[in-house]
Amino acid sequence: MATLKAPLTAILLHYKGFHHLPPNISSTNKHSTGFPSLHLKRSPKIRASSSTKEQENFRPLADFPQDIWGDHFISLSLSDSKFKSDSEQTEVLKEEVKQMLMSCSDSVDKIKSTLKSNWIKFSMDTLISLRKMTTIYVLLQMHSGHLDNMVTRCLLVFKNKDGRFKESLLGDTEAILSLYEAAHLRMHGEPTLDEALAFTKTHLESLVANSNTQHHNYRHIRNSLKQPFHFGMPRLEARKYVDVYESQGGGIDTLLKFAKTDYDRVQFMHQEELREISKWWKETNIPSKLTYIRNRIVEIYFWTVAISFEPHHARARIWHSKQLMLLSVIDDTYDAYGTPEEHQLFTKAIERWNYIALDELPEEMKPVYKALLDVVCEYEKVVVAEGRYFSVMYTKEAEYNTSSHVTTGVTVMLAATYMGMGEVAGAKEFEWLFSVPRICRATMILARIMDDIASHEFEQRRPHIPSIVECYMKENGVSQEEATRALLEMVTEGWKDINEEMMRPNPVPFTIILRVVNIARLGDVLYRDVDRYTNSVLLKDYITVLFIDPITR
Repeated sequence: MATLKAPLTAILLHYKGFHHLPPNISSTNKHSTGFPSLHLKRSPKIRASSSTKEQENFRPLADFPQDIWGDHFISLSLSDSKFKSDSEQTEVLKEEVKQMLMSCSDSVDKIKSTLKSNWIKFSMDTLISLRKMTTIYVLLQMHSGHLDNMVTRCLLVFKNKDGRFKESLLGDTEAILSLYEAAHLRMHGEPTLDEALAFTKTHLESLVANSNTQHHNYRHIRNSLKQPFHFGMPRLEARKYVDVYESQGGGIDTLLKFAKTDYDRVQFMHQEELREISKWWKETNIPSKLTYIRNRIVEIYFWTVAISFEPHHARARIWHSKQLMLLSVIDDTYDAYGTPEEHQLFTKAIERWNYIALDELPEEMKPVYKALLDVVCEYEKVVVAEGRYFSVMYTKEAEYNTSSHVTTGVTVMLAATYMGMGEVAGAKEFEWLFSVPRICRATMILARIMDDIASHEFEQRRPHIPSIVECYMKENGVSQEEATRALLEMVTEGWKDINEEMMRPNPVPFTIILRVVNIARLGDVLYRDVDRYTNSVLLKDYITVLFIDPITR
């Protein structure tokens, strides 16, 4: 057992383990989740060679798509005066919106109290609209916790004697859409919401297929079917909804103006950060020296905004972006360039964690190793100055149990994010994280499955370890289509785990939990149907909306 000073080195030890499981070892489900156990047997396709020439022949080069942004964000011209104007206007509008909300008679607490004391009367009152019901359900589930299925039972009023949802509901498209979105917050043991999701999805898909594209809800429905709100990136979903809210008409002008002004204000802050990150990345010379990597600094920053978009988490985004970009380079070095001998050298260098180890590395590995030490040492100084320097107990066995269960970078991303969040993430929060709680285990499996489904065909074109898709096919004797369907069902069950953990009391602040949920959401955004990180042109529209185009006012 060793004592690590702060979680900084632990991040790298966890990450290093993702690529170095002993061959042909069947991983077992050491931690209970709602998922079936996965037994992944790694069969290395790359063997150590005895000469430099042979090593070069064994390089599993991937030919990744090139960077599409160049120096675009480095050369951004930003207007400080506009930011100042937006900030001042935002504060004025915020007060107006606050007064509007304070004047509302039905607060979330009051609605919750009413439901708890009168749920039978509430469920039998046929005058209560489905639209209101689902709105209340979403509010309560997201802001107060488990309702013991009260709202689910309330939905029974909208079923007929045969136990099916009434066809008369189909006349209210907005209500159906609300129920569809609310159903994605379902947990285990809520069959009514399972049925509601199937019922609403079928109707909405039919509506989109047969409706005129000019229908006022067409774009909203299409977006929801493609990316349900709960599975989406919060910042991106907010941007989409501003357009929907405005197009529907009849909204509150003050609220709309506040949303637009605040969006542009935060976008300016993100642009400044992205410019800083892009300059740092270019100055490392890594993208010019290591041409085999996925040069994705803009997309990496997109990741960090997905996890923590709030203005006060600027440091978390910057720290996380630098670390995650370097870890992406390491990932590509292990998976798409390095030889087994080079892997061993780099792993030993990480374990030594000393600039002296640079002399023992191949030339192409030196820039990333040095940048990694520079970044972590820089942040370590800040953490020490803030008095947040603490020890985390670490054992090799614990690392192996975690990494052999499922190979993702979820723990790495969370640790990097928490480091930049200030006092809210202390020793207790890092101990919670490294205990691999249920919500993290579920998110790990979601991320692994979504990533592998989207990328396994591309990865298997070169020497590469089997993906989860291949493992499932071989172990169960099924086709790729059947394996994909079964794995996506595991994703569905995983979201139920996440929803349950998000709603129940936890030993850490909710803002810590929310970062885990946002990583699960990020996995859905990046890997639904296709690998948008590797094929970065598929993220171009999202990045343009978030970091280039302001909302026209």
